[in-house]
Amino acid sequence: MAASFVAAGTVVENLVSSNTMAVPVPAGIAAGDTLVTLITLGSSQQTPFATFLPAGWIGFVFAVDPTTPPQVYVAWKTATGSESGTVTFNTANITGTGQMLALRGIEPASPIDGIVSKSQTAGTSFTFPTLTPTVSGTALVYAIAETNLTGTPGAAPTGFTETGRSSGAGASITRVTVFGRQVPYASTTPIAPVQTWSASSKATGILVAFHPALGETAQRVSRANLDVLEAPDPDLRISRANLDVLEAPDPSLRVSRAALDVLFTDVSSGGHVGWGSPLQ
Repeated sequence: MAASFVAAGTVVENLVSSNTMAVPVPAGIAAGDTLVTLITLGSSQQTPFATFLPAGWIGFVFAVDPTTPPQVYVAWKTATGSESGTVTFNTANITGTGQMLALRGIEPASPIDGIVSKSQTAGTSFTFPTLTPTVSGTALVYAIAETNLTGTPGAAPTGFTETGRSSGAGASITRVTVFGRQVPYASTTPIAPVQTWSASSKATGILVAFHPALGETAQRVSRANLDVLEAPDPDLRISRANLDVLEAPDPSLRVSRAALDVLFTDVSSGGHVGWGSPLQ
């Protein structure tokens, strides 16, 4: 099952320092969707971002160094389907920009497939470190923040779609932030997206691959019926057993082997004769 893109919420900007950021929820979400919030901050975060997560948000990652601006954070949760309006994140009296995306078909138990990030002190282009998805069909999302007010981002990297950008107005140190996605990324080919800028700038970015849902095909592939067709003595009653063959195309899943016992009942004596053989 490949991941799919549902919608992007409106980009929110804190152009002056604020202790909170109210990030709009995208439209059209359903229970089981994965909500991803991308936040860039314009000055050093004084308190670990994890302590600022709203209730129900179960994970977060940050780009490079969380003490050096600009900073980029990603948080996510599995939607209940009742989310609406805005979700408030605490930001420790900092300027910044945020956007929430909704993805569908993401593995809820272990959603992160891979993460890369970097910071650069100058440059008119930003090349992410290479990310290699472990499976085809992942959801790729990114955020890049730069500090030069005159630097305008160019088009989204090849294969990506921009989901929003900040205006670059006001006093925000992040100046300009751009968000984007490629959903699904139907390949396991290593990828290193390149975002261009109109002027050289210090910048920080993060690229995250979300793992597609495993689905039933990764858990149970086939069922085989085992029939014992003959018995050496007609007085023996023979049972039929169903054998479930479990296979997993994903090598990270463990598949167990079991022994099959066929029991014969000796009618003349009432006793049981057992025979077992391990599955090969």
